Amino acid sequence: MIDILVNYLYRAMDSIRFKYGDARMRDYVVLFINGKPVQISGASAFITLSEYLRLELSLVGTKVVCSEGDCGACSVLIGKPSEDGTTFCYQCIDSCIVFMHQLDGTHVITVEGLSSPMGGTLSAIQKAMVQCHGSQCGFCTPGFVMAMHGLCENQYSSKRSSTGSDGDFEQLSDETLRLGLSGNLCRCTGYLQIIEAGKAVDASELVRMNELYPPARMLDELRRIDGQTLKISHDEQLVLLPRSLDEALEMKSLHPKACIVSGATDVGVWYNHGKPQAKVFISLASVRELSNVIDRPDAIVVGAGTTWAQLIDDLSVAFPEMVSILLRFGSPQIRCLGTIGGNLVNASPIADSIPFLMAIDATLNLASASGTRSVPINSFYLGYKRIDMRDNELLESIECPKLTPNQKLRLYKVSKRQDMDISTFTAAILLTFESESGTKDNLIIDARIAMGGVGPVVLRTRQAEKSLIGKTLTVDAMIHAGKIARQEVSAITDVRGSDEYRRQLAENILLKCYYDLDSVADKEVTAS
Repeated sequence: MIDILVNYLYRAMDSIRFKYGDARMRDYVVLFINGKPVQISGASAFITLSEYLRLELSLVGTKVVCSEGDCGACSVLIGKPSEDGTTFCYQCIDSCIVFMHQLDGTHVITVEGLSSPMGGTLSAIQKAMVQCHGSQCGFCTPGFVMAMHGLCENQYSSKRSSTGSDGDFEQLSDETLRLGLSGNLCRCTGYLQIIEAGKAVDASELVRMNELYPPARMLDELRRIDGQTLKISHDEQLVLLPRSLDEALEMKSLHPKACIVSGATDVGVWYNHGKPQAKVFISLASVRELSNVIDRPDAIVVGAGTTWAQLIDDLSVAFPEMVSILLRFGSPQIRCLGTIGGNLVNASPIADSIPFLMAIDATLNLASASGTRSVPINSFYLGYKRIDMRDNELLESIECPKLTPNQKLRLYKVSKRQDMDISTFTAAILLTFESESGTKDNLIIDARIAMGGVGPVVLRTRQAEKSLIGKTLTVDAMIHAGKIARQEVSAITDVRGSDEYRRQLAENILLKCYYDLDSVADKEVTAS
């Protein structure tokens, strides 16, 4: 009865606010594109950034090939105000899968915007691409150029966060370029020249985006509209952009069937494939509370809106094993958009984050207008694409218990390609030993094994876990556990692999874990 009265009150307040107006509300998106202010409303707020750039602004240097965020041809830079509000922090994203309503309060730079507004000259990276013959057919070239500028901007941001100032530009290394450009595809196989161009960039000519586009005027304009909630409608569609978690929960209670958009790395693909769209969207792009990461002595609490790019830094000390998986999660452009909350709520049986979180026994905090409840991730998934989340709830945060010195964690991802590929099979293995003395002749007192791609949900192989408890880490023990795990999984055959192949992986991964841990143990013995 109380819930009914609360919902009625919310609806009444919402109706009054929308009818008579509210200084905190507006019905248009405000952003800057190549330094110029833009206001977007109506139908334009519901299309992707690449569509808006090409069709409405005729900025056709941004190319579209895959429309899935896979090829990087549509890469642009997105600048968001820094924490101290004095500059923009720029990241490279795929414009084909981000909606205009997600870009409120940002500065978009396209390949056309890299030329000096005064002189119209090529940027240092564009010059290097010309000199090193990094462009062949040229279709992918704008995306590569933008991705390299993104790498340079990341270098400045990293120095600023560690030293307090941007510092001097350091030449991009071969490793940095190969990882940073892993989200860009070249069909002419001109990769060698592109890498050479990246290493040949003249640092003395490289201009930072905050120098090319002085941020003060733009930031002043954005401060003027900061804190305003957005409500934009077109035909039968409605998008709501809350500015706080409380506001988001209020909207969710009013629109329980609304489609929640955070990074939109899935929703953007559905849109481009012509799939039916939701009537109501709630975009969480501006809810800052959802991107907080709190490092407690016993756990790391990760906001559901935290991007994968941010997590690479935030988890590097406590969970270095997970960082190695994250570097293979999508592409750099996808990692700057996609969020951990979206990955979990999407409930894919091959989601890369779920086995890890199941193995460490993470807890999900679900919030609603009436309160918060906690659900262990190991009981969150009820079946294929079915989760223990109510219509009025949002995933607020994930509590990740830190490992103890007597625990050993290993994570695995099997895919057809090393980078930017969907998993065929995933696994997380966490072994807890009786003491901290290493793995040699040390009893296993607890085992957690989670596998993805082997059934309708990510699966804990409970019998295989049980078989390891009370044993020492030996080849025979892990082979035996692998055979049990093989019988526990219920894999399917699809385009990424057969049922038999996945069952074999489930068996073999335990043996691989043994050799991984055994090699570490040998090093520990040698070091001592």
